[in-house]
Amino acid sequence: MGGIGLIFVVALYVFIAYKIVEAVERKWLKAMLIVAALLIPTADAIYGRIKLQHMCEAEAGLKVYRVVEHVDGFMAGTAFSDYWVKEHGYQFAEDKPLYGTKTSRYTLESSGEIKVEKDVLPKSQYRLRQNDFGEKEAYGHSQYLIEDIPSGEILATDTQVTFHGGWAERFLAKFSDAGGGNVAWCPNNSPAHISIKNLVNSTLKH
Repeated sequence: MGGIGLIFVVALYVFIAYKIVEAVERKWLKAMLIVAALLIPTADAIYGRIKLQHMCEAEAGLKVYRVVEHVDGFMAGTAFSDYWVKEHGYQFAEDKPLYGTKTSRYTLESSGEIKVEKDVLPKSQYRLRQNDFGEKEAYGHSQYLIEDIPSGEILATDTQVTFHGGWAERFLAKFSDAGGGNVAWCPNNSPAHISIKNLVNSTLKH
């Protein structure tokens, strides 16, 4: 049904625009109406993509403000568990505490085993976390960052910016079975796991 609804809406718009242009006798006015009919659903989509390019240059991608050396470990978040210890050589990694609860720590032992400690007080000085920008109507922001926990200093960020489309694209998406989504994004956008890996390895050196 979504595809049929989409075809119907587009066909209805074309039909109405055609009837309006057909009813006008002057050629110059016909030309203006045709241009208007084309620009009404597309003008903000074109502008939106141009604006996205500027946003990509100004905001998107990996930005490292300060590199820290000799880092034994950091607070990595619950989704990563022992990944940073196993795969990237850190001595320990901690889960992010939720709602004031204590955290879990994964530590590399001299034997090569990974020791798991539950409900311990965190000892990390640095933290990886996601920054919630909230969604805007036309643009989406996703950002991971590394921060110094005691001072709150932001050491590095990796930001991704996407464009949800002009008003007509967002409206037509409601009739599509696939629903809405991103129609354009920055060329340096990467999958989240790659962005996070590059962010950490570029900032926290062990």
